[in-house]
Amino acid sequence: MSEQLFIRLPSHAEQSVHWLVWSTNEAQVIASGELNNVEQMATLHERANHKNAIVFVPSSDILFKQIETPAKVSRQFIQALPYMLEEELASEVDELFFAKGRKFKADGLDKLEVAIVHKNKMQTWLDWLNEAGIHCQRLIPDALALPDDDKINLVQLGQEWLVRYGTFGASSCQVEHLNFWLTQVAKYHHDAEICQYSPLPEAVLANFEQVHQADYVMPLELLAKHSQDCQFNLRQGPYQFKKDSAKYIQIWRSAAIVAGIALAVNLAHKSVQIYDYEQQAEQLEKQIRQSYVSVFPNGKNLSVGIIQKELKRKVAKLGGGSQQVTFLGLIDASSAAFSAVPDLKPDSLRFDYRRGEIRINASAKNFQSFEKFKSTAEQNALKVDQGSLNNQGSNVVGAISIRGES
Repeated sequence: MSEQLFIRLPSHAEQSVHWLVWSTNEAQVIASGELNNVEQMATLHERANHKNAIVFVPSSDILFKQIETPAKVSRQFIQALPYMLEEELASEVDELFFAKGRKFKADGLDKLEVAIVHKNKMQTWLDWLNEAGIHCQRLIPDALALPDDDKINLVQLGQEWLVRYGTFGASSCQVEHLNFWLTQVAKYHHDAEICQYSPLPEAVLANFEQVHQADYVMPLELLAKHSQDCQFNLRQGPYQFKKDSAKYIQIWRSAAIVAGIALAVNLAHKSVQIYDYEQQAEQLEKQIRQSYVSVFPNGKNLSVGIIQKELKRKVAKLGGGSQQVTFLGLIDASSAAFSAVPDLKPDSLRFDYRRGEIRINASAKNFQSFEKFKSTAEQNALKVDQGSLNNQGSNVVGAISIRGES
């Protein structure tokens, strides 16, 4: 259900505030009430349901004028307009706010609707709403929200009567002044029928013949029903409604901070990962060098790139060709055995790609080194065959054949 809060502000802070919640879907009143003064308006904040309220202000605080204009209204004309009306106004021009309405033609003349209200009054109304935490996009003179037809329409709101007598003819007055106001309005709209949406006092009713009794409704309900037909809005110029962008800026600012922190954490995590990868790569290069040097002791100072080229060259020389993977796999698998027996040194190496076998002539300090090498290699899924071992000076020399277990 879509709900809309309507508020009618008073002229003075100690006067009553009328409110109503209207269902735009069901076209009916959800809730209504009357506050003792503007200090109680904060209680309406939740009823606004985070939406902009539509606010009515007393037409008695506003002067409605229809000004003759040139066919094309220039900016200079609008700027000069207040001073054109200066003699008709009781206050200084600089103290007043001039709100423009529609431009129209009447009796062949171009005219402009202008509502004049004191700047202090405008600011007071907006301050009341701001202090109550209520957002308002539309500020409408109350009587302009009465039905717009050929009748003089009246409704009683508290101790006041709202009167509308044309598209831009509106006023509000106390009960005791109603007879005077109706008499003045009737002089200029002598053919218009008076339509009462609230019971007129008998003393007033007796002075007029053409009085139509409409269906009596709550005054604020009547204003709510016809508020969409009123295009006039006092919130213009310096009092134009501004969206509360600070709230959204704060939301996006918070989101940006969170995103920044997340990015920083992610970058830190990536940096740690990169550092780990660099350490792993460094360790892997070290292992490659160790494995290569264990087989080719003369390659101690070679870089990994040169080692790779040397291995390819040696494999090609040995006739490995398509068996390169087998050869490298055997070298890698046997590196642990060479590391475990550092005194066993290969003197020559040959790869038989048909048998998938590496044949090594090696030397060591004693016979036990060959046995240890064999047992360690076999733990790594290798099959090792030893040839004859012979003493040669202080070392033991012999042949070793290494292949993968089939």
